[in-house]
Amino acid sequence: MKKVPDFYLSSARESPAFVPPRACRIAGRLRSRSCNELMLVAVDPPVVGQPYGMGGEDIASVILSPRFEGSSLFPVTEWPCHVYVARILNESVTRTLFVGPDDVEMMAWATIYRVQEEAEAHCITTR
Repeated sequence: MKKVPDFYLSSARESPAFVPPRACRIAGRLRSRSCNELMLVAVDPPVVGQPYGMGGEDIASVILSPRFEGSSLFPVTEWPCHVYVARILNESVTRTLFVGPDDVEMMAWATIYRVQEEAEAHCITTR
């Protein structure tokens, strides 16, 4: 990642794919028919793609959405913030900024934190 991360993504017990925490940089805002709170983020380090049927290709971008009604990602209304994490199946969503039901696949439940230390502390306390 070239600039300072906007936040950190972790999912300690929920999904080992996001342990250790990933630095995240906001890449854009997406929408779907049912949600305008979809956030495209670049993750560093990328997630190993093999468990998701991607062979040797890693996952460098994911889409986040709030897990709880009333939560917002634009701006984030509470820290830490619980999110759903989805991988992109159709790269055109990064150009159209619109996500259809067949364009993404759910990967994990996770949490975003303002700073790396908070994300790492969560991983340690929940193991």
